[in-house]
Amino acid sequence: DGLVFTAGTYENQTYVFAFALNEAPVWKKPNGSAWKVEVSWARGYDGPRSTPTYDKGVVYNLSERNKLTAYNAKNGDMVWSRDLMTDFDADMPTYGFTESVLIENEKLFVKPAGKKGYMACLNKSTGETIWINKEIQGEYGYDSPVLQNIGEYRQLISSSSTGYFGLDTKTGTLLWTADIPNMHQLK
Repeated sequence: DGLVFTAGTYENQTYVFAFALNEAPVWKKPNGSAWKVEVSWARGYDGPRSTPTYDKGVVYNLSERNKLTAYNAKNGDMVWSRDLMTDFDADMPTYGFTESVLIENEKLFVKPAGKKGYMACLNKSTGETIWINKEIQGEYGYDSPVLQNIGEYRQLISSSSTGYFGLDTKTGTLLWTADIPNMHQLK
């Protein structure tokens, strides 16, 4: 619809921005406080880690500090918002939340990596939980999930700190894992 969306930090605040194709700003809306890396060698990692996801007039953004918000694409009005750390009992990942959420039909897939759900499927219109998966082992995996038809399943494929996994997109059932010993130490 003639707009470009991105995320950024300004005055210690994370924002989602909408620009017209001629680069004119259309709207900017806050999405949680900005996060700064704790370790000195990673200072360049400060700020947002993901790009907004657009789908049918709504922009979805996961901030680096765990706030998942849906905005009206035309005016930036908030449609709904979730706090992943609170809702799924998740810890702050070492490098913050980094994924761009994935949408298919009415489902939004996100990785809280919490005790109440490692992966979650939400209703993209309301933010309500459709299913969660608590079986996945390891800490937060720094990737955005992908979808693939494998066998008789539409699968959500992603990672944790210990390996890769595939889930049934309909139910969240764990279909397979590919554990990689010391995956977090690979270079």
